[in-house]
Amino acid sequence: RLPRRGFLLLLPPFPRQLDRPGRPRRPCPPRPHPREDDAGEESPVFTELAVCDPLHRRCLQLPPIPDDLAASVEHPLRVELERWCEPFLAPPGEEEAEETAFRVIWMAQCKTKLVAFVFSSSTGEWRAVASQGWGDLLVGTGVSTASSKSPVFFGRQYACACFYWVMDWRQKLLMLDTRRMEFSIADLPPGCRRPPIAIVDAGEGRPGMFAVREHDADGTFDLYYTIRQNEGQSFNQWQMEKTIPLESGYRYFLRGATERYLLLLRSEDDSPSSSSLEMSDLECFSLDVKTLQLESVCRLKHHILRAHIYTNFPPSLSSQTI
Repeated sequence: RLPRRGFLLLLPPFPRQLDRPGRPRRPCPPRPHPREDDAGEESPVFTELAVCDPLHRRCLQLPPIPDDLAASVEHPLRVELERWCEPFLAPPGEEEAEETAFRVIWMAQCKTKLVAFVFSSSTGEWRAVASQGWGDLLVGTGVSTASSKSPVFFGRQYACACFYWVMDWRQKLLMLDTRRMEFSIADLPPGCRRPPIAIVDAGEGRPGMFAVREHDADGTFDLYYTIRQNEGQSFNQWQMEKTIPLESGYRYFLRGATERYLLLLRSEDDSPSSSSLEMSDLECFSLDVKTLQLESVCRLKHHILRAHIYTNFPPSLSSQTI
């Protein structure tokens, strides 16, 4: 499960809120840091972070990453737009029993290594996760990042206590086990040739994976569902579970997933290319992983490249005040 579902992680600029009742949020100036793709130009790689409880409209600002940890981040690669790091919420550890406990992971894909830190709400401190050089992590994959100017992995997803990223143009996944806080490499199922994919909880501690497949012969689409086995001779192998035919005459796009649901968009087959943001008759569907039933959610006038599904009602980060 994700960290006390309902919490959100915010990046600056923050809304005008309080980090605790009666006390204003304390600004934390971003620290300059050399970036890999700007020939040494300084950039705020380390920025403010806050965890938000949207239901009660409260934000809790996190302390900055200590300088001794930050020093290990060398030549980070651009992750998205003007960001050179990837912070995200993680489930609390087994020793963190409080209902409002959470962890935040800060990760950077650097030129020569992968670096990550984890913050615990129970201790209020950051600590390092064992960093790994790309040469050690990618051994046997035939991939070199020596001259890379872009991240190797993208499209973070979560299921069964692990985070997953897809390797660009390779049939590989980067995995982060949040129980052991260890990174590893796994194979994509044979039927998943390229992203986007959706990783879900298939039950019994097994991750499942959905991918949209287009059949060139007739232009139809289907959802290809595979499950990673966790026992027996098929341990860690993906096995095909089901193929779900999708209504013809439309194009389909996976845009988000939680452990229980995935989000699917469809547009009429003669609509503009998916690269166009303005599209007519764009319909959004959810799919229940347990029942494999599609349900229409809404209609959109603009294409979305990625969506974050928000479900359930969280406890408040702090007690109610009047």
